Amino acid sequence: VGGCDFESDTLCGWIQSTEHDTFNWTRVKGGTPSWNTGPIGDHTTGSGYYVYIESSYPRIPGDTAVLESPWMKVTNNVDCHVKFWYHMFGVHTGTLRLWYQIGYQDWKQAWNLTGEQDTSWN
Repeated sequence: VGGCDFESDTLCGWIQSTEHDTFNWTRVKGGTPSWNTGPIGDHTTGSGYYVYIESSYPRIPGDTAVLESPWMKVTNNVDCHVKFWYHMFGVHTGTLRLWYQIGYQDWKQAWNLTGEQDTSWN
């Protein structure tokens, strides 16, 4: 799954959850539709695609959007790393969480960040 930049409409094999969320991520080019929120372009080129969620109306606290990666086979106890860029700007910004699952064990939270951060990609 390495090197995904969301330029392909296949989302690099990532899928929208149909059982763990209340709304979906959106693939877009340019700025977000709500005023004074989100980036004006993607992180990589400034003019490419990225995925985002709208945290303004009609969203309500507790709504979730889940994007799931394809299964990644890890062998010989090799560490698995995830690197991604995020842009969390706007008064209704909630929490971004990264979860993982090994085999069919329970999901575990690896990372989270809550609230408005700044006006740039991090």
